[in-house]
Amino acid sequence: MIPTKFLMAGLLLLAFPAVADPALPRIASTMVCADQYPLALLPPENIIGVSALGHDPIISALADRAAAVPTLRNDAESYIMARADLVVGSEMGDSKTLSSLQRLGVEVMRIPSRNTFAAIWEELDIIGRKLKSEDTARAIGDDARQRLAAIPA
Repeated sequence: MIPTKFLMAGLLLLAFPAVADPALPRIASTMVCADQYPLALLPPENIIGVSALGHDPIISALADRAAAVPTLRNDAESYIMARADLVVGSEMGDSKTLSSLQRLGVEVMRIPSRNTFAAIWEELDIIGRKLKSEDTARAIGDDARQRLAAIPA
């Protein structure tokens, strides 16, 4: 039988959700490509929303982490109502939504499409700095470089 004090402690943990780290930005992302960065670099408590496809395990590499994060509609109103500090989107899409958010004073980061590993790692470092998650970004990049180096030529 479980001692009462452990049972109560467990119930208290369930009753109080995790609290966002105030040193990190409250971030939202607009599409599945952009979703991957906050999902990889931030605790779920600091992610206020991802795209619907960010939850799809067939499309999103981090759908398991997205399960703890709400879905936001891809419109300026949703991001404003969610009080995002930063909205991350694609350079290729979301143009109207991101432009509207910028006009309304919301900080926007447009992630460019990258076609080489070096460019992807560079972008990861840039986003890591922006999200105040440099160490995590560096660790992910280092791990990817090691895995790539281990592939026989």
